[in-house]
Amino acid sequence: MSDLEISCVSKKISGKIILDDVTLIVPSGQTCVLLGPSGSGKSTLLRCINHLDRIDSGIIRLNGEIIGYRQSGDKLYELSGREIARQRSRIGMVFQQYNLFPHLSVLENIVIAPIKILKKKRGDVTDQALTLLKTVGLESHAHALPPSLSGGQQQRIAIVRALIMQPEVMLFDEPTAALDPELVQSMARLLKQLSEQAMTMVIVTHELSFARALQGNVAFMDNGRIIEHGPSHNLFTHPKHARTAEFLRQS
Repeated sequence: MSDLEISCVSKKISGKIILDDVTLIVPSGQTCVLLGPSGSGKSTLLRCINHLDRIDSGIIRLNGEIIGYRQSGDKLYELSGREIARQRSRIGMVFQQYNLFPHLSVLENIVIAPIKILKKKRGDVTDQALTLLKTVGLESHAHALPPSLSGGQQQRIAIVRALIMQPEVMLFDEPTAALDPELVQSMARLLKQLSEQAMTMVIVTHELSFARALQGNVAFMDNGRIIEHGPSHNLFTHPKHARTAEFLRQS
């Protein structure tokens, strides 16, 4: 298990400040929900953690290792593509769009990365994939193509695909997007199950009921900054910052 440390991270896109001196620590085995209005920088921060977006300043560390860069003296040098790929294998990410291969079966979508990147044996990975699919109620869909499945089913497959890589931290970008209320509760139960297994997670959402159901820590973001951070029950019932209270009233 690994601590995720985000220190003084800033980023601009087309001259606009997207992240403004963001500092956040997610201890090993804990869940942090990034909450805030659209455009507050939540998804960009998630992409920076995985080095899908480069940061302009600051440092992101996972278990003490700098993500995306190596340090020499006072300077940071970007890692090679191979080294970045190695780091990303430690960080599971479930995108809002799922990004499943439409021409591959559910099972092939799941096993392709551990076979090609981790060099695992197909038989072992297949057994593990079927076990994980069973935990999310989709074992019978192992040989289906993703376009034939619902959004909620594709979302769970994307989670299994990330989990099979045995990541040190899981990142979720709006995991309840396009899900109906019943599936939102199902997703909350699944993520709570992962948290009970001591999986370190960072979850981006704008849905208050979903954030409450996860019962982790919450970081409220606005205009690229973390305005308030703390246990969800404290933040939801006694927000310290006026902007947080305003967001909670209007949502």
